[in-house]
Amino acid sequence: MPKIIVCIIALLSMESLALGLPSLQLGPGTVGNWDYDPETETWVTVSNPFSVRAFANSNTAGARGRFAWEAEGESDRIAYLVVSAVPMVDSDLFNITVDNDLGTLPVFASGVGAPPIQDPNSLAGHSIFDTYFEIYEFQFDGLLTTISNTEPGESGTGDGYVEEFDITVGNLFDPVFGIHMDLFVVRGDGTFDPLSVEKDVKLVNAFAPFSHDAERTFPNPEPSSLVLAALALAGLLAHGHRRCRHTD
Repeated sequence: MPKIIVCIIALLSMESLALGLPSLQLGPGTVGNWDYDPETETWVTVSNPFSVRAFANSNTAGARGRFAWEAEGESDRIAYLVVSAVPMVDSDLFNITVDNDLGTLPVFASGVGAPPIQDPNSLAGHSIFDTYFEIYEFQFDGLLTTISNTEPGESGTGDGYVEEFDITVGNLFDPVFGIHMDLFVVRGDGTFDPLSVEKDVKLVNAFAPFSHDAERTFPNPEPSSLVLAALALAGLLAHGHRRCRHTD
């Protein structure tokens, strides 16, 4: 094969990869201020409440990249939003509400480890897991639209679906200072049993890569720091009171 043809094929392959989109992505919603942290490759907000968007690739002619679901004819488009405690803890130390499609989503499953616990190798640690997590089941039930790559500096658009979640953080208990969000879909009909303990079967079909996840962090000093500051202030006030009495 002539070298020129090989070069053209290579260039076309590179272009195809550049135009590809992850099967699943998370990105900024319409509520809150967001910044992309290039070091952790994560969308980060300090707003509360805030909204985050989930994106899923379709299997239409206009798609770019791998279809999110296993079955080409998948119509229900079930997916799972994961909200995890930061840093790693072994118990429930945050309270949040997650709204989607004008309703509050119940906690579908929770646990400690790497979600889902039925498939612990599906979501890699990347300095987040093992920790306490909650899983919220939802549907990409909106109309087919055009989606883009949510990672800054990356290009590519294609057919896909979008869902937006309105999230309010009620309480974060020390040492938790943030929540991390991930996204995945499963094989078969797109659903799984959270009570299942089968760990020998590959469950997850696709998930949002590290460069397309999101996080909400606490912008103020941690509770322990606030306690130390209060103690220091109390000491200063007591010292001032003693000096005043000595002067009198």
